[in-house]
Amino acid sequence: MGSFFLFSVCCFAALWANVPIQTQHTALTCPALCTCANWSVNCRRRNLYEIPPHVPPTARHMILAENHFTNIQPLEITFLNELVYLDWSDNELEMDYEFIFPGISKLAYLDLSGNKLNAISPHTFSELTHLVFLNLSRNPTIKQIDENSFINNQLLTILDISTCGLEILSISMFQKVPTVLTLRMMDNPWFCDCGLLDFIEWLKTPLLSRQLLDPNDTFCHMPKNLTDKPILQAEELLDRVCILHPSIRVLIFAGLMACAVFMAGIVAAWLLGVVSVLYNRTVFRSEDVGEYRRIK
Repeated sequence: MGSFFLFSVCCFAALWANVPIQTQHTALTCPALCTCANWSVNCRRRNLYEIPPHVPPTARHMILAENHFTNIQPLEITFLNELVYLDWSDNELEMDYEFIFPGISKLAYLDLSGNKLNAISPHTFSELTHLVFLNLSRNPTIKQIDENSFINNQLLTILDISTCGLEILSISMFQKVPTVLTLRMMDNPWFCDCGLLDFIEWLKTPLLSRQLLDPNDTFCHMPKNLTDKPILQAEELLDRVCILHPSIRVLIFAGLMACAVFMAGIVAAWLLGVVSVLYNRTVFRSEDVGEYRRIK
């Protein structure tokens, strides 16, 4: 946890250091239900159902946590194009597969934890090209994340997908976004099959010093022989199962392919035999007719 928050603080300290001096002296108005200070608007736990009016367009830090938002209003949020930090946690936000998060060009920190998100697609965060930190934790309705979901977030470094409903995770998702160095994924019903083996091997690759937060609390849920086993300790067993013993499905598929090839060979041989017999009969019949005519 220490390195997780240290990295976040360093990240945002660097971002704040680049704020133009003239902007820092701009006076801000403030929504009536919120408190404002130092380009920060705090609307935490204000019984809000929508973004309040009079949010200053120069705000860089906004907290909308612990309210009653059910959807994201693009028109109300897009004009806040100076936002660097947005905390929209612990609401009732929903997203369908086609939803596109509003394009806040400078947004680096986004917390959507504790909501009702149910679909993360290649469109969802495609407009947030400067995103560094993304928290999707405590969204139990997230069952799957598309492998191309973060392909446009090439600065994404910290990803929290803990306490969701995820069973599988595609290694190609991280191969397409190699900047992800810190990952939290505990409290998901992980299915530790051969597909997860590639992910574990990727995570252990020391090239970029990747870090899985709470590795001893990130357990396999299925299959039964790996239930409650930390996923990083499941590698040895998965190696034996996946490399030395092909799955039943693979064996069945191989058997069916062998049968299909065998049957195709038999049919081809039979057709060749039929064609050969017909050809020979035609040739012999032509020779017999010629011989008969010469005798006459």
